Amino acid sequence: MGISLHSLLDGIALGAGLMLPQLGPVVLLAVLIHKMPDSISISSILLSAGWARPKVARLSVLFSLTTPVGALLAFLFFRALSEENVAIAIGISAGTFLAIATADILPQVHRIEQRNPLTLLFLGLGLLVSWTGTLVVH
Repeated sequence: MGISLHSLLDGIALGAGLMLPQLGPVVLLAVLIHKMPDSISISSILLSAGWARPKVARLSVLFSLTTPVGALLAFLFFRALSEENVAIAIGISAGTFLAIATADILPQVHRIEQRNPLTLLFLGLGLLVSWTGTLVVH
């Protein structure tokens, strides 16, 4: 349920992003790249937990539909808003995703028993890629 809610929110970000021509391709690419590991992870977790393949397949289909449903809901809701308000909504969405991601990653960076400098390096690399994306858009 949690990953499906997350996927629905990805769809809302996608739907809002596609309403702004300068952001649409960037948001679409981010969601596409992000969805592949999500779907592989959720299927792998369910299969390793002993769930039957047909049930995992049905849940995967439902999971894959949540992003387009979110995009449609966003389109229906945001089309009445100004471009500026849509941009604000996208900024809030992006900030929320970054906050959640760093809140999950930073504790891993600071664990003494599992300290790995690559974790911090990849966190910095991810932030650099995000920042570089802003240069491409502008």
